[in-house]
Amino acid sequence: MLRRLKAFVEPRQTPRFTALLFALLCSSAYGFAKEITPNKALEIAKRYITPAVVAQKSRATRATSAAASTPFYLYNDKRGQGFVIVSADDVMGEVLAYSTKGSLDTTKLNPEARFLLQQYREVYRALQQYPQTKSRALVASSQTDEVAPLLKSHWGQGEPYNQQTQYVTGCVATAMAQLMYFHQWPKRGQGENSYTVAFDHTQRTANFAASEYAWKQMLPDYLHVSYTQQQANAVAKLMSDVGISVFMQYTSGASSASNYAAAQAFRNHFDYDVAMITKQDEGTSHFLEIVQSELRKGFPLYISGNSKNNAAGHAWVADGFDRNGMVHMNFGWDGQADGFYSLSALSLSTSGKEFNGRPLAFNRQLMVMAVHPNRQGTPPIDEQLRENAPNLAFTIEGDMHFTETPPTTTGTEAHITINHFTNQSSQPFCGDLGIGIFSADDSPVRICPSTFHEAGGYTVSRFADYGGKMSPSALINGDVTIPLKLSGLADGQYTLSAVACERHASGDFGSWTKLKKAPRIVFKVEAGHISYLEMPSTAPTFQLMAAPTFDKPLYSGAKNTAHVMLRKLNALPFDGVVSLEFIGSDGQPAATFTTEKSVDFEMFATTRITLPLSLPEHLTPGDYELRLSVIKDYTQETCIVRSVNMQAPTHVNVEQRDQRNILFSNVLGIVQDNSGESIPADRIDQRTTPLFKIGCIAFSREQAEYTGPIMLQLVDDEGKRSINLKTIPDAISLNHEANTLQIMSGWLRASDLKIINNRDYRLTLTGKQGDKVIDLWPEDVAPFIVSIVNGPYNQYPDNGPDGIDEVVQAADVRFNGGLLEVSQEGLQRVAVYHPSGILVANKVIKGQNHVAIALPRGLYIVKITTQEGSFTKVVR
Repeated sequence: MLRRLKAFVEPRQTPRFTALLFALLCSSAYGFAKEITPNKALEIAKRYITPAVVAQKSRATRATSAAASTPFYLYNDKRGQGFVIVSADDVMGEVLAYSTKGSLDTTKLNPEARFLLQQYREVYRALQQYPQTKSRALVASSQTDEVAPLLKSHWGQGEPYNQQTQYVTGCVATAMAQLMYFHQWPKRGQGENSYTVAFDHTQRTANFAASEYAWKQMLPDYLHVSYTQQQANAVAKLMSDVGISVFMQYTSGASSASNYAAAQAFRNHFDYDVAMITKQDEGTSHFLEIVQSELRKGFPLYISGNSKNNAAGHAWVADGFDRNGMVHMNFGWDGQADGFYSLSALSLSTSGKEFNGRPLAFNRQLMVMAVHPNRQGTPPIDEQLRENAPNLAFTIEGDMHFTETPPTTTGTEAHITINHFTNQSSQPFCGDLGIGIFSADDSPVRICPSTFHEAGGYTVSRFADYGGKMSPSALINGDVTIPLKLSGLADGQYTLSAVACERHASGDFGSWTKLKKAPRIVFKVEAGHISYLEMPSTAPTFQLMAAPTFDKPLYSGAKNTAHVMLRKLNALPFDGVVSLEFIGSDGQPAATFTTEKSVDFEMFATTRITLPLSLPEHLTPGDYELRLSVIKDYTQETCIVRSVNMQAPTHVNVEQRDQRNILFSNVLGIVQDNSGESIPADRIDQRTTPLFKIGCIAFSREQAEYTGPIMLQLVDDEGKRSINLKTIPDAISLNHEANTLQIMSGWLRASDLKIINNRDYRLTLTGKQGDKVIDLWPEDVAPFIVSIVNGPYNQYPDNGPDGIDEVVQAADVRFNGGLLEVSQEGLQRVAVYHPSGILVANKVIKGQNHVAIALPRGLYIVKITTQEGSFTKVVR
């Protein structure tokens, strides 16, 4: 339960960057620290951006050494299209943060940005002192999981948001307001509030029931567009009401409020269902699972953390995550520094080692608030997340198993035994234990309570001498055996989980919720017969949660990246490197790849592992079995990983790549102003840069052969338009030599192009083979996105023909539930991009005509590759 959370958000100076990197969750875990050199850091940064020639570095002095050292490297994209912060110690993870938009100027950082960088420095210094320290491995529940940022707003705390507060609005109010704008709820508030601001002794009063919020008048961005006073009033009224609802203490330099006040205001004044969840209670893995689950369902979260000794607090919004588990943060300062952040760097562990009698820890207080509008059709928050839900968790010796031989039919009598769990709440637990049977979508099918249920619950018997209550920190280390009823289960997949329910003073029982940090049993029923897909173990055991995926098709002699999901099926420590073997038809390894660093696996949790690999040139094309194993640190004990669902091993096909039709190995988009200098492609300001060029630098492959025309285009995937650009040169000739080509448009004006403000345009490069238009942009290169602000058009001035129809083919692309479905004859590959250019999903298909990708509904650019070539479609 949440559990007397002291979550006061303290004052600070100006913008809200965030105290982010708290002890949230996870990233790769490493057993042996290795410093990252500047050259290596630059290499890492190039995976995300095109760095400027001179990289910015943080300058810090190591506390334990006189030698100068740097905890991280900061690189800005030379075109202004993002930034990346690379760690100087791989124990913190290689990449600490990145964005595909904007830049970070170290001379103009807001106080929260400075705070964040200082937290990195603290951890880095501690790592130099205690090199045994590890960070938690990244946890996720699906190989293809990723949610593009949900918020469209990039609000701040100054003008026009503070027109009715006279002071900066405060991070709590800004986070709340952005969440409310996302949900467009409520139409009007309820109740009223009145209080005195200590700084200037003014009385602040609001009758929320009299406030009608003009959602349609509010804009997602006020910084880069012109707005009316009516539009300013709409957002200023919201900010003022939210501030008053949380008793915001305004000052000339900062404004502060508490998380508790935010939760109460959401509930009592704005008609939201709210639950507060802490990392400390849930454990690192489950905490991230909760965050990702809410985001998958389309609910961004309020997130807050406190710095060392609770000296300062920060609040912002988490609204997405990438396939590597990095969480997208909207900090509430006009988009400044918004991006994907690793939250592992301040969540370090020592794997049981202690120093001076105390464990080394960097776990700052971190909490999230799930916020759902009480609107018809909106699902309520899971009872599991409620503050008053039972807070029982398994310990490091925790176990769950069938008391007898596991049943093979639903008609067999069965019992489950659980042991070693504790009450981690600050309140006593009085109630019952049981086993829940949950369907594949995690819906409860049946609860099997203990045999003490009718007598008041398990604790009434077990803790009879203590008033029938299990006190805080109490431990049950003996066996608790619970009868299991499997009869009548329909065909399907089920999960058995330990559950608990509170017994109220009235004698009634509350909702059943799962124990935390817990084992589970997964099985399938077919015509009354049971087959098991996952079973916990008391011995070191790991299991694949999904077949490994790869960024690209597997080709001999080519580099690739494997993405693996491993679940640890017991609680005792077993950390080590992960090995991936390609087993040939002779049963012998034909190629072996091992993680560079040791992975720190959390008990009963699923860990995402990214493994770069380079297949040997001599690897014979054909079918290979994949075999994974975990090799324990120090002892070299090897644990072979179970296959998915404990079924047959995964097989992959390695091909010999035909590269004759691939002309370019890479293409870099560029924008130049009228002086010829490169400028950011995002939000080109037409007031200061009315004349510009767009183009690219293309790197041809040595084997490339092509003679013919080329064409640059700007494609509006949302509005389904394409705009041909004058292309210089308009034809090229490639003759088996590696060349670097600069391909540019003529001089452009937004008024002549008739492109509209704040619209993303994708640059394309095409050629021709006979009468057929071919896409020359490499399929592995992210789209290059161009946009303008302060131009003459907010909508297209004509209804002319949509040139995009000349390029787009007739593929059927649509959402069906939580799936993006693509139907097209002869599919080879489907790549899905966020309009910002971030690769969201990548599916390699060979010759199929249909593919379904798990994605939340949203606006995406879908690049479809068939046997006939590539084309794009937009879907929303």
